[in-house]
Amino acid sequence: KPEGQELAERAGQEDTDRLEGLEAELQSELSRSREEAGRAIAEELECVRYQELLRAHAVEIGESRLELKSLQEHRDCSLSAFAEEQVSMSRQRGELVTELRQLNGQVERTSQAESSGWARAREEEQGILEL
Repeated sequence: KPEGQELAERAGQEDTDRLEGLEAELQSELSRSREEAGRAIAEELECVRYQELLRAHAVEIGESRLELKSLQEHRDCSLSAFAEEQVSMSRQRGELVTELRQLNGQVERTSQAESSGWARAREEEQGILEL
């Protein structure tokens, strides 16, 4: 083989070897890039899932706060109604005590009048018997 042809073949082989080396490096870099992209996508999906969980918890917290507020309002209304009922019952008790005192007074006066009437009747009877 002539020397020029041999040099050309050697140069061609070196170029082929270099290209194969570059191709292997590119394949390796491509593989690493794909792995990194896969990890990045997985992390992004995890972030999205976490954000969805946070949103769901925020909704639950909001609903719980609304329910708590509703329960507090119901409790306040119940306490207010109970207090009003207690005031009303106290007023009624006062009215009943006053009425009972009036009735006791009437009974006392009636009893005194009755006693006076019986005493007069006995005096009259005594007077009649003495005649």
